Order: sequence, then C-alpha cells, then structure tokens
Amino acid sequence: MLSKYFLEPCLEFLKTHKFRTIALQFPDDKLEDASEISETIENISKAQVYVLADTSYGNCCVDEVAASHVDADLIIHFGYSCLSKPAKSKKDLDCGNLKECVSALGGDKNYLIIFDPCFAYVQDSIMETFQDKSNIRVSRIPFYLDPEITVNPDGRVYKPIENDYSILYVGSKDLHQLSIMSIHCHSQFYILEGKQFVEQSIYNNSMLRKRFHL
Repeated sequence: MLSKYFLEPCLEFLKTHKFRTIALQFPDDKLEDASEISETIENISKAQVYVLADTSYGNCCVDEVAASHVDADLIIHFGYSCLSKPAKSKKDLDCGNLKECVSALGGDKNYLIIFDPCFAYVQDSIMETFQDKSNIRVSRIPFYLDPEITVNPDGRVYKPIENDYSILYVGSKDLHQLSIMSIHCHSQFYILEGKQFVEQSIYNNSMLRKRFHL
C-alpha cells in the first residue's frame, strides 16, 4: 500500500511538520483504500484526518472547497492531477474595467460571463456589477452541493438562456478555457485580453479541431 501511493515521502514530510487537520482527496475509484491510508496518516501525524468525497470539481483538481468545510490546513491529493491552480491562487480583477470591456462590445446581444476559478472570490462583485443588465448573465461557481440547484455541464450555476448568447470568458488561455469553449461550441466565444474582449474560434485551435473532427 505504501509503495502504491508513494506514501513514504509523504509520511516523512508529516513527521517534520505539525498540522491540526488534514484532508485526503482520492479519485472515486480509489476510495476503497482511503480507510487504511487515513489511519496510517493519522497515526503518524497525530492530526485529525478527513477523507473528501463528492469532490466539487474533477478528480484531477485539488478540492480546496470541500477541505475548507473541515478547516483543513493541509490537503493531500492522490492520483492524477491536472495541475490547475487552486481557486485560492487569486488574481486581481478590476470589475470596473470588466464592465467597460463588456460595454465596448456594444449592441443588445445576450452574454453569459464565465470566469476562471481564480476569480471565484469576487464573483459576488461581478454579479453586482451587472445586476442591472437584463441581457447579461453572470455564472456562479458553487462552493457546496445543493440538490435543489442545477449545476450546468461547465460546472457553473446560471439561469437557462433561451435565445442565442455569446460567452465572455474571464481567465487565461489554458486547458480550462478550452474545456469551457468546447462545451459552448455553438456560441460566439470571447476572452478578456487586457482592455478588450477578443473573439476566439475553434477553427484556430488544433486541439478543438481534432475533438470536433474539423
């Protein structure tokens, strides 16, 4: 078991650091090993150990949201990792600049604003910025699972959009952005670059062309 999960370096690290609460995150298909590993880590660390289940995002992403529910000061992630930045890797966002960039697009088209998880800490401010715009929807990243709330395929919460709409993406050009773009492949897609939104096309990206057999 130790060699399977590369636990020895992990245990050595725990021996030289003091943590109060540790959260363990496993892929869904490895949860059967969680009990034995958590007991081993608890004996070595003398900390309170929790196993995270029903992760907020994919198995490959560090689920700091679930870990925050137990006030964990350490997360140990097992299995494949996409190495995406946790939401606590905050980036600055000027909501005033964002509003100006959206206004510069002009017209009364319907827009859906989707932002990278690193901006989740200001999502309330983003929603407040556009609350008086009936043609603009702002998506929300849920911090907990609620059976009464419908989470869309892109992992966001927003009211259904009946008419044609364009995506305004706030974030970096990376795999996360490509994933969002592939989900909303039938909509115009813009990404915020500095002081303006720039239109993107699946035809200009080799990965998306391959995915859609273009």
